[in-house]
Amino acid sequence: MSSHSDPPLASTSYLARFINGMASFDVHSGLVTFSNRLTISDSGDPDETPPNTVLAPVPKLPDAVTAFLVSSRCCDTGKEKLADFAWRMFGGISGHRQ
Repeated sequence: MSSHSDPPLASTSYLARFINGMASFDVHSGLVTFSNRLTISDSGDPDETPPNTVLAPVPKLPDAVTAFLVSSRCCDTGKEKLADFAWRMFGGISGHRQ
């Protein structure tokens, strides 16, 4: 990932939680434009699900996994688009429930 600002500002790049590329800029008052260039590689194949996977109600999930349930700034969550997609793709999942 390559992040830039106009005017040029001091920045620090690092990997944040979930190995997301991040950049921190030292910004003062005034107009600043930020841009970045990145490449995302994904096979498009669905993640494997072990055959004996247990479906758990959200309240029974461990705290460590609930961060994966929040909306992402990388997904178009406006106007229920993400929810509609999720129901279309995963609404028919059946399986063993806890």
